[in-house]
Amino acid sequence: MRRTWTLIAVLLGTLALVGCPIYANDSCATSVDCRHGQVCGSDGYCHLSGGYGGSGGYGGATPGAACVSPLGCGRNETCAADGLCHSGDCSLTGNGCIAGYSCALVGASYTCLPGDGDAGVLDAAADVALDATDEGLDASPDAADEGLDAALPTACGNPADCASGETCGVDGACHAGDCAGTACINGYVCRAGDAGALACVRGNPSGCALDAECASGQRCIDGACAAAATLCTDGTQCGASRACVEGACVATCATDGDCPASRACQPNLRVCSVARTPCSRTADCGSASSVCVAGACAARCGAGASCGAGEVCVDDGCVPSTAHAVRCHGDGAQDSCASGELCLHGACYVSCAPPAATACDALATSACKAVSSAGGSWTLCGTVTSLGSDCDPTAGVACAAGAVCVDGLCAVP
Repeated sequence: MRRTWTLIAVLLGTLALVGCPIYANDSCATSVDCRHGQVCGSDGYCHLSGGYGGSGGYGGATPGAACVSPLGCGRNETCAADGLCHSGDCSLTGNGCIAGYSCALVGASYTCLPGDGDAGVLDAAADVALDATDEGLDASPDAADEGLDAALPTACGNPADCASGETCGVDGACHAGDCAGTACINGYVCRAGDAGALACVRGNPSGCALDAECASGQRCIDGACAAAATLCTDGTQCGASRACVEGACVATCATDGDCPASRACQPNLRVCSVARTPCSRTADCGSASSVCVAGACAARCGAGASCGAGEVCVDDGCVPSTAHAVRCHGDGAQDSCASGELCLHGACYVSCAPPAATACDALATSACKAVSSAGGSWTLCGTVTSLGSDCDPTAGVACAAGAVCVDGLCAVP
């Protein structure tokens, strides 16, 4: 009996070191400002890296928003038993915790922790605390933080972020066991493999995050493998302030400030093709509100895989769209283009073929250029930096090693 009470006392003392409420003096700009085992949330405060400090997470949700874990609610909110964010902690009448979490008194406040109260994380934390006591280890805050690290869930954006025998759940955390008991993360579905084992696989058979996941000659565009013939060849097909880089549309830039949040400017190419925060897995991003997508940390997707304008949700992260606009169909055809224009890779260009050989003269900075594609050859109005003929990703014409195809011209980064 004495050992039982000792266990409880040690457990609560240990949890209090890392699980106590976060007050105004724990504000932060980056995770460097936070204590060991904590990350800087989008609300400007430090939170446990597992995303369940205090009575809520740090997703910035408003009371009444749907949630699947404490991670989905804002500061001083609880992901309650009804699957909605409620103001206050889990001890309040009508709150409780979402399924899979238990309301526990940690220090002086109540919080939702993974497990069923007497099992799961609480037992794991108790075992760590007792081992530290029995072996005479220093029970400092850092030691307590390290002891509880294994009990905190690992953030994930795709199944590869989790260890063998774990599932990347819809709440963005790795859970023990297969997907029979844990719903898969955005974009993945639970299916049986050749050996009969259940695992989360992409819901779209053509889905991808990297070009390496696609067949030879294809590129991963907006989370799906795209055939070479459907890629862009010039920035005029991509829209304003974008260039065609190796068949994908990428924002142009002079500084990092011109780029989307997850990207930085490549100064020689002047395109946003560099990861602002490089990563190899989601844990490298240091925040449960960020995921690693194609080597770059990106903000998590919102409810229903939603993202901001110009972004798409890939592996639960919001990344810049790399697709080009399709305004017409049929290379060399007029289709929906204006009189005197021809369609090439989905964009309309003024033709400068006889008898309209002088058609480019009336266009600023234009030049009559010979352009080829799989469908034939044409003369169209372009510029010195567009409609290049050095390379063509749609026809498999690549630049020399070390150079990059930008708007049909080979450039060295």
